[in-house]
Amino acid sequence: MQREGNQLSRGVMRAVLLASAAVLVLLLLFYLIVQNANRNKAYQTSELLIDRVGIIIDNNDDRTQALVDSLKEDYITRAKSIAYLLERQPEMGNDIDALSEITEVMLVDEIHLFDTTGTIVSGTVPRYYGYSFDSGEQIGFFKPMLSDKTLSLCQDVTPNTAEGKSMMYALCWNRSGTAMVQVGIEPVRLLNELHAVAIPEVLANIASYEGTKTIVADADSGLVEGSTGVRQTGEYLSDMGIDLEGRNLEEATRFTATIDGERCYCAAQLHGAYVIVVAQSVRVANEGMATTMGVAFLYLVLTAVVISYIVRRMTAAIIEEHRNANVDQMTDLLNRRAYESALQELRGAPLPSDLVYVSMDLNGLKEANDTLGHEAGDKLISCASRCMKQTLGEHGNVYRIGGDEFAALITAKDDPELQLILRAFRIMMEDVSREEGIELSVSTGPVMASEHPEMSIDELAKAADQRMYESKRRYYEMCGHDRRARRR
Repeated sequence: MQREGNQLSRGVMRAVLLASAAVLVLLLLFYLIVQNANRNKAYQTSELLIDRVGIIIDNNDDRTQALVDSLKEDYITRAKSIAYLLERQPEMGNDIDALSEITEVMLVDEIHLFDTTGTIVSGTVPRYYGYSFDSGEQIGFFKPMLSDKTLSLCQDVTPNTAEGKSMMYALCWNRSGTAMVQVGIEPVRLLNELHAVAIPEVLANIASYEGTKTIVADADSGLVEGSTGVRQTGEYLSDMGIDLEGRNLEEATRFTATIDGERCYCAAQLHGAYVIVVAQSVRVANEGMATTMGVAFLYLVLTAVVISYIVRRMTAAIIEEHRNANVDQMTDLLNRRAYESALQELRGAPLPSDLVYVSMDLNGLKEANDTLGHEAGDKLISCASRCMKQTLGEHGNVYRIGGDEFAALITAKDDPELQLILRAFRIMMEDVSREEGIELSVSTGPVMASEHPEMSIDELAKAADQRMYESKRRYYEMCGHDRRARRR
């Protein structure tokens, strides 16, 4: 009896130890779950802030465009005023000093005078004399004015033909239509200052959260042009501990970084000429986490976790069973069972116009098996399957329906798109052939449902098989010619 009691005591102790260990494991698990939830919440908040900053930047760019449009009108007005003055005093048109004085009065950087053929004949920059509307793309912008003397044009900021210097040029005819007057202004500094002022303005309209920094930097240089933390403005992202090298910023990217000595959850995304970064303190994001880990809630979570675990395991088992039933184990392509199921779904109804049935057969498999062994043949099948999956598989489903027989049900809106898909398949086979040191070739027979709208899926498959067999015949004829050529 004592021995049984001791055994029971030891059993109870073991149970208590196991239960304690389970509680500790579950407590740790819950901690990790809450921490992950806080991290995801921080990232989601950061991405929402990025979107908001992007919208405000776009609105700011609209205002900047409105300013540029008003500058264009102003520059055209200045060009017309100078044209009027020179028409009244034509002798000034050949006096560089007089023209230079006019640039100072009219607040422009350059004046150029064009004749009726569109050639510069005078102005404040003699080295530009002789340039015409045919001299380059930038100056050619004004060529329409030769055929319409009512036009007055002003360019956006554009590198000029002679030096590649960023300028804005406005050109107009004089009243008599005997000459054109062009003014050039270098507004880059003004526009840069407008952008620099705009970014802090953008951030001033963003709600401030404890432990959160919003940073806007130049996309090319990484120079911080505005930040909710004043100290960061004028620094570089890399100096702050934010390394974006090699990251795809077309979509919001998530990462962690240490900023000002504090670990942060960060999200960054490219927006036009800027990179927007939002960083949230890990410490602030996880505040109050311990208070959420009460005993009662822990047991509720335990139940949920166990049920969720069981459901996930069952689901995974069902998925794996379904996958094993429908996937060819050697090639990881869909198998004949999946193929027959797909055909059955397509029977009895009109086929989609963009459906393409591609019949495929591996060339040279028997020769490889006979001469090099089945291991070489299996390698050919595996390599061909990989090419199919990575090219054709992007546009539909690929099936292995026999030893070296394959079929694909893909979509292509027209024949040019289909040819691009097949070309990608052929190119990949060539690349794999070089990499693996094998001769990889597949005969294909593609048929578009739009070619034969009256056909059923089974008839379409037969038509594809016929094309594939014709392709295989041409392949072996070509191989035969090659062998005879080598014998000669």
